Amino acid sequence: MKRYIRSSINDTSIQKLGELSRMKLAEDSDSEEILRLLAKDESYLVRRYVADNPDSPKDILSMLAQDEDTIVRTLADINREDSSIDNIELLARDKDPKVRRAVAESRTTPEHILKLLARDKDVNVRDSVVWNTNTPIEAIELLARDKNSVVRAYAVRRVSSESLLEKLADDRNAEVREEVALNTHTPAEVLRKLVNDTNKYVRDAASRNPNTPKDGSTSSSDSWASLKRNLKSDTEDGVDPLYEQTEAGEQLQNICTAVEDKLGIWLEPSIQGGMGGIWFYSKDDEILAENYDYETYNEEVIGLATESKTQKEFQSRYKQYLQDILNDTAYQPSEE
Repeated sequence: MKRYIRSSINDTSIQKLGELSRMKLAEDSDSEEILRLLAKDESYLVRRYVADNPDSPKDILSMLAQDEDTIVRTLADINREDSSIDNIELLARDKDPKVRRAVAESRTTPEHILKLLARDKDVNVRDSVVWNTNTPIEAIELLARDKNSVVRAYAVRRVSSESLLEKLADDRNAEVREEVALNTHTPAEVLRKLVNDTNKYVRDAASRNPNTPKDGSTSSSDSWASLKRNLKSDTEDGVDPLYEQTEAGEQLQNICTAVEDKLGIWLEPSIQGGMGGIWFYSKDDEILAENYDYETYNEEVIGLATESKTQKEFQSRYKQYLQDILNDTAYQPSEE
């Protein structure tokens, strides 16, 4: 069944959607009428998804090939019927990293070009290769050894090689080890070791993995109950656990970051004269929302955590919370 009902969508209803919803609509829709409307969207992020949609009409792609945004132009150029492999290879070697990143993101980029871009000198290009669902496992395993820890961590999520996961379990970066601990392909003996890792988040991740031997490791329900107690203790002492980065605050932040990663966004506080505001970015470092009050955010997230009976419930509520913020306070890019 189609995600969207064509007859219920028109220009007015589309404009009432938040930017993330319009982006998802542009990615999934096969309706020519909807894609034509979204091709003129004021958000270049929405137009990027239209340009990469294989169902976008030829004339729309021709129009987007003239877009002011470099990545929109490149995605449209790649997606056109007359775009040859030679042309895509040429774009993959373009001196502008934004062009190469667009090639790395495109759903129509051939595997051999994705392998080439997995060795790109620009970290954002390599990161985009990791997120492309068409990237072959050979490239993913290469990126799991990347010099950048963020790229390694994202790549680990798609690694299935037990020998490679065993090696990455000794990675110097805790976030990489945490992803190994969460990976369901990680061998039981490796998980047994990670349950005793020096980093609390790695230990907690390993204890939640269904393949971890049940020989004394802490259950996820016990871990969540302990986190809630510590958050409550911090707030009763007049401490903001997220702002002060207490042990409970760091643990909650880690859980929040995992939800943000799945949404393809990241948050950055701008602290000026106090707590300041929080800026929301896409995985491509594009602004999605700006200056959401930092103190309000902390209070609301801690409230969600203490009210949630399980970590799974909190993750679901936090995801909806983020989507509501993005829909209500979407950043409007200025016209250039």
